[in-house]
Amino acid sequence: MSPLTPSNIWRDRCTAGLQFSRAEAEELVDRVAREPTDVIARLPLLVCCGGQFRLTHLAWFIEHMPHLDLGLFWTVARDRAQIERLRELWERALELNSGSVAVATNAAWAFVETDVTFGEVLLSSGARTHPGDLQWRFALRDYYNFVLTLAAAGLAESAIERTMRAISNLEELFLLQGDPGILRDLRHLAASPALSSRLRLYRTAMACIEHGDPGAPMIAAALVGMATGDLSLARERLLEGSELLQEISTAYPLLRELLLVGERGTVGDFLRRCANRWADRPTLETWAEAIDRGELPDFDGVGS
Repeated sequence: MSPLTPSNIWRDRCTAGLQFSRAEAEELVDRVAREPTDVIARLPLLVCCGGQFRLTHLAWFIEHMPHLDLGLFWTVARDRAQIERLRELWERALELNSGSVAVATNAAWAFVETDVTFGEVLLSSGARTHPGDLQWRFALRDYYNFVLTLAAAGLAESAIERTMRAISNLEELFLLQGDPGILRDLRHLAASPALSSRLRLYRTAMACIEHGDPGAPMIAAALVGMATGDLSLARERLLEGSELLQEISTAYPLLRELLLVGERGTVGDFLRRCANRWADRPTLETWAEAIDRGELPDFDGVGS
């Protein structure tokens, strides 16, 4: 049985349709007038009322209970005066509840239909500031999923444009934190045929991490770097990984990707570094020499 909380009672009333008579509505208003902290009376008024009346209750909840899980009922109407007024209240609530993922999430959802970027910046910044708290990443993922649904339905900017912004933020987050869960979110977002090359790199990065090699996180970061178009980052992470790898086969997929974009010098340098570590593997130097001649080594033909 769910706990008896204002939020759960409110959900029960929503399930029942939240229909009440004029007399019942007047009773709720009287209860709030007598006791402003009567949350159970305020909630149905917030949900069912409009205009200035709803704004009054919404402002009260922001000031007194900004952590309460109201979902889309936090959403601000498309009215410039209301937006400006409630933005001020949310910024104050965020200041008073610094570090609260619940308050930041509610503030983001409040403006999801009027200022998507506000929530995007708020939650992605929180995820970067609190890398050890998965709630921030989950909040960002859920926010993006809803925003992309709006975009696909034509209720926000184009789906592909919003998807690319979401992907860019999550790529940056992965490169900062290395959390494999972010790769799973990226694979979900890149399911469109238009993003097939990116999806291939994410899948390859995920497979590298699952390999369990100590150098795998560097190889995965290099692959995500390639997805972002940052070849300098990919080179840097690959060469850093050369000092950590226990099995060079972990890097094979990345080496192929780099060779396909003409990074022969980088791959040759990597192979020679590995050859210095593993003197008993002459194949590594042979591959480096083949790359110098413009040939493509058969990585699959030799074990790690």
